[in-house]
Amino acid sequence: MSFAIGSALAESESDLADFFDNAAIPLHWVDRNGVILRANRAELALLGYAPQEYIGRNITEFHADGDVICRVLERLTSGDTLLDEPARLRARDGSIKHVRITSNVKWKDGEFIHTRCVTRDVTAEHAASEVLAQTADYLEGMLEGFVAYDADWRMAIRSTRCTSG
Repeated sequence: MSFAIGSALAESESDLADFFDNAAIPLHWVDRNGVILRANRAELALLGYAPQEYIGRNITEFHADGDVICRVLERLTSGDTLLDEPARLRARDGSIKHVRITSNVKWKDGEFIHTRCVTRDVTAEHAASEVLAQTADYLEGMLEGFVAYDADWRMAIRSTRCTSG
């Protein structure tokens, strides 16, 4: 009977390791000092690093904004759970990835063991919002005195640009 339990436990551990390593979303663990303990294939692919270039290094080396990762680590150390925390990561090719981090800490007997981090790439969404903002600024500059009315002849849009004269 104990052989069956041990075999089931080993299979369960193998399944969890496979889940972590092959999940379609980027996952990583970081210790209390910021050292990356484990990263899955999706995390490595997102940033373009080989395991030996990423795992065992300090997470601050990969964040574009030192103050952001320091604040993230402080919050996690104090017991906070992060949900969609914005950050910017530096990929191997030098590009910047805009991400959202969801993370909390595994504690054991009050000791910080490691973080459990999910990294969501929002680079495309960030680029689209930048284009929209630039387009709005451009149109605002072109539309002096522009006013649009809705079907009931109520003012719907009015340019805030004013000319003096």
